[in-house]
Amino acid sequence: MWLSIYTYEEIRRRLVAENALPSFADGGGGPAPGQTVVNVISTVNLTQGQGKIAFVNPAPNVSPTTSVPDSPVTLRFTTADGAVVEEHSAPVKLDSELDPDEDRVGIVDATVTAGPEVSVVELIVGGAVVDTFRVGAAPPVTRAVRTELVDRQRLRVAADLERPAEEGHTFTIQISSDQGQTWQTVGVGLKTPSVTLDRSQLDSGRELLVRVIATNGFTAVVGPSESFGV
Repeated sequence: MWLSIYTYEEIRRRLVAENALPSFADGGGGPAPGQTVVNVISTVNLTQGQGKIAFVNPAPNVSPTTSVPDSPVTLRFTTADGAVVEEHSAPVKLDSELDPDEDRVGIVDATVTAGPEVSVVELIVGGAVVDTFRVGAAPPVTRAVRTELVDRQRLRVAADLERPAEEGHTFTIQISSDQGQTWQTVGVGLKTPSVTLDRSQLDSGRELLVRVIATNGFTAVVGPSESFGV
């Protein structure tokens, strides 16, 4: 069964978020020093030569995608002044339910290793640049995480920031019911570090941990964990 582009993006965002923790800082395997592994998800229309970068997130625990030499879609990584650092021919997952007369639309889902000099990601379809993602400033560190009841059914989780978020910053919120051994993503791609949860989806009567991850697309900062009861 073909997932809609919207559903695919949301599922992929959650999977990547749960695998995008900066474990390399603890001495694990990963890219070479100075290198960053990033996951780029884009929607494309090959018939119209159009595309949009939907999501860029660091993914140090995800293996790089194999380049596809004959792909009509390329991801180009450049410096801030436009010097090309690397180009990656990306695989395209076309909608399998297309009629013969419909545009060829699909998803580009590529994980690529990029050097520290990279500041821009360009999406190229049919040889033309159709969208651009610019790496934001270093993401802010999250401070205390707060939980508050919105009403009997909803719980709001929010975090303070050391400084205001800027263009290109997004946030992921995760909770854990096993003292941080595993984490479940409850909000990803958030413009502000807050999310409202349905209390019926949480383990009633248990003590949970919550944390907020801030990212600029290439760098992620994991905030402190806070406990709360349901």
